[in-house]
Amino acid sequence: MSDRTIKRTHKWFWNYDYDKQENYYSEMHAKGWALMKPEGKTAVVLQTFEKCEPANVVYKIGYNAVKTDRDSYIKMFEDYGWEFIGTLQNFYCFRKNADGVSPEELDIFSDDESRLDMAKKAVTAGLPILLVCTFCILIPQTLNLFRLTSRNWVDWTLIGMYVVLWALYVWGYIGAFLSYRRHKRQIEEKGSAQK
Repeated sequence: MSDRTIKRTHKWFWNYDYDKQENYYSEMHAKGWALMKPEGKTAVVLQTFEKCEPANVVYKIGYNAVKTDRDSYIKMFEDYGWEFIGTLQNFYCFRKNADGVSPEELDIFSDDESRLDMAKKAVTAGLPILLVCTFCILIPQTLNLFRLTSRNWVDWTLIGMYVVLWALYVWGYIGAFLSYRRHKRQIEEKGSAQK
């Protein structure tokens, strides 16, 4: 048995993968590793856990882009028994012991529309960055590269990096959009099944 009290894992989560991220954190807690406060930009890929007693704990991720509303947003969840873990950009992480708690109390969304709103915010949050990268960096640099009479390996390397980063961002944005559509379809199917 290891005496380690801190464990770091490397796992990538896109902003639309919040349900997978929540499940991963809950599974780690069940194995005796509680998520520590996310810190810095590396928390997207590197998660830090501390040794704890294994427990049935549910993790949830919410989204709030209003910086002035931060304290009241956190307080609202704490009033319902959620423990605030930390933030990464505008995504907030909470946890709650699931023993003896009804399934309705283990969801941070009050209804399907608010769940869909979370997925929509994940889509719209990335759009301005995608547009800026496309129109202010990728297109001008590509046009500049083709205007040069002599191209060296540095020019090609830079444009290759721009294209790869842009492609990754487009991939993430498309994934967020498809996740939104999937959530919307599930809600519509649920609504038509109840009628």
